[in-house]
Amino acid sequence: MNKAIVTIMILVLGGTGSLTDAVQSAEKIVFTQFIGGQREIMIMDVDGSNKTRLTDNAVPGHAPSDMSSSLSRDGKILFTSDPERHGWMSLFLMNTDGSDLQRLTPMPKSRRFGMWDANISPDGRQALYVSEADGRFSIYSMNIETGEHRKLTSGGSASTPTWSAGGKRIAFISTDTGKTGLWTMDADGSNKLRLTEHAQHDTRPAWSPDGNQLAYVLKDNRKWHIQVIDRENRAERSLTDRAGEYTSLSYSPDGRFIVFNGKPDDSRGNVIFVISVNTGELTQITDNSVASSQPTWSR
Repeated sequence: MNKAIVTIMILVLGGTGSLTDAVQSAEKIVFTQFIGGQREIMIMDVDGSNKTRLTDNAVPGHAPSDMSSSLSRDGKILFTSDPERHGWMSLFLMNTDGSDLQRLTPMPKSRRFGMWDANISPDGRQALYVSEADGRFSIYSMNIETGEHRKLTSGGSASTPTWSAGGKRIAFISTDTGKTGLWTMDADGSNKLRLTEHAQHDTRPAWSPDGNQLAYVLKDNRKWHIQVIDRENRAERSLTDRAGEYTSLSYSPDGRFIVFNGKPDDSRGNVIFVISVNTGELTQITDNSVASSQPTWSR
């Protein structure tokens, strides 16, 4: 296994704790990394150390497969994969040590029925995913125990659904009004509420642990910004003040940090960062010798 050389800048934040606290609390980050031309699910400590490979897709001549992972409170990882190498994703579940791998859905009949943007509920009972089964990108939920599927959105295209920490609300991106915006809805698809409607693109929402704020990525005039919005008063602020691409946001359990991947400044490859919600200070936890992406903080 190729191991990335890790660049670590530990932050000590007066009065707010530090990233060291998260390291000592045994929290983990699940992420995706290219190894030998294949995309694999990995897990590491929050400072970038102790990387462990959880999947093995070393099939010569085939495209990468594992991606779009998320974690439940009881340590289950939901992810999408394409073991048949057709480019049509299915849902899979496994433990954080890579054991008890389960395929939840069969091979799709075509790309249109593939599953993307997988996200598991905090209690590990429900899976969210995006599919084009009805002709446009829509959000669906699946009961993991019974296998029952339910369509949650209609109208404009919808993507990147994310459960709130309490499992009662879902944040997502939609073009339902003709403009790309950040929305929330109840777990059954009811009570949809639009929070933003920008001329440019919003993507990749993440809930704060208390449910009061949402972080998302705003692309504006070729610049990408990590924004935090208050659900009640809609007040927004930007956490980043430099050029770069930012995607795949995930809050730390205490709400003090957000992990994400991106290409800051003129970086050529995806790297993973942790940013302080209070100060905007960055900690780079992987380098660009190996492409790393789609990080998710353990709950």
